[in-house]
Amino acid sequence: MQMKIDKKTGILFGVIAVLLVLLSLFLFRGSDSDMGGPHDMGGMTENQSSSTSMNSSDIMFSQMMIAHHEQAVIMSDLALKNSTNKEVLTLAAQIKAAQSPEIILLKSWLNTAGAEYTPEHGMGTNNGMLSDSDITVLKSATGSTFDKLFLEGMIAHHEGAIEMTKMVEKSNNSDIKTLRSAILKAQSTEISQMQAMLNSL
Repeated sequence: MQMKIDKKTGILFGVIAVLLVLLSLFLFRGSDSDMGGPHDMGGMTENQSSSTSMNSSDIMFSQMMIAHHEQAVIMSDLALKNSTNKEVLTLAAQIKAAQSPEIILLKSWLNTAGAEYTPEHGMGTNNGMLSDSDITVLKSATGSTFDKLFLEGMIAHHEGAIEMTKMVEKSNNSDIKTLRSAILKAQSTEISQMQAMLNSL
């Protein structure tokens, strides 16, 4: 009889112990939420805001960079079609592979921000964009003449992109900041590479 009572008591104590553990965990989580909740939510809100909200400079930068990237892709396609220089072909493929996804990304950010985009947004001065006549000349060029025009044009194009990043050097948008850093790093490296290629033509 005593053995049966001990078993029941043991079971009861076990149940109580489990309930106490669960209760303590619940209270701990609740108190942690009470102490850190507002701060954490504030941080979350700031992170979401910095990632998704865009100010006027962020929007203008994105609109202009889309058009800028689109022209770089057009130039790269021409190089892949017209050039026979292995270094130029590799570079053109590299530029297209990097900038095509960024175009999609930038358009998605504008869409999320409720901002429109038209090609006219990218039309500006001092941003390295080739004119229509420059593109026409590039299309008709062949051999080393094409390679030279392509490299000179793309160097100016990259320099324009780097200049454009100054628009968002104080941006609070984390996506824009990340893209800005990527553009600065990649295009500065490619400018040095293209200058060396030009010297070897």
